Amino acid sequence: MKTFLLGLLVASALVAGTYDGYSFHKDNNDSKAKLDMFMDGDFKEIVRFDMIFFSGTEVSSDENDDRNVTRYYFDPRDYNPILQAVRAYQEKNENILIKIIGHTNESGEDGEKLSQDYAKSIQEAFIADKIDEKITVVESRGDRDMAYSDDTSSSSELSNRVMVTIYVLKTKG
Repeated sequence: MKTFLLGLLVASALVAGTYDGYSFHKDNNDSKAKLDMFMDGDFKEIVRFDMIFFSGTEVSSDENDDRNVTRYYFDPRDYNPILQAVRAYQEKNENILIKIIGHTNESGEDGEKLSQDYAKSIQEAFIADKIDEKITVVESRGDRDMAYSDDTSSSSELSNRVMVTIYVLKTKG
C-alpha cells in the first residue's frame, strides 16, 4: 500500500507542470504569454515543492461591506521553504516564473472556485512577502487530480492542497 501511495504521489508530481484542459486565473495582460512559456519554454531548471495543505477556512463579514470575507489557512512550515527558494533565485538574478496550482476534493463549480481560492491565497501570500505578482500564474484543477481517495474525511481533506513549481528560464544569449 505504501508503494502504491508513493507511486501515486510521484505520478501526481509529474503532471503538476502541465496545464492542458485546466482553468487559469487571468488577472494580468501577459497571462497568455506566461502560459505559452510553460508549454514552449526551454527551462534551465524546474523545481517542484512538497504540497501545501489547507487546514480550514474562516468566513467573516466586512463591516464596511455586505460581502463575506473568506480566509484559507495553511501551515507556514509548508510555505516558508518555497518562499526562501524563490528569494534565493531572485538574489541570483534568475529569471523565474512561479506556477501555483490549486486542488480540492470538491467537485463541480464549487470545487473549481475553491481550488482557485486556495491557489490565489498562496499567490497573495507571495505578494504580501514582496514577490512580484507578474512572475506568478494561478491555475485551478478542482477535483480532477485528487491526491487521495474520498474514502475517509482525513484522506479527503488531504486533496485540499496547492502545488508550487518554480521554472527557471534560460538566459538568452
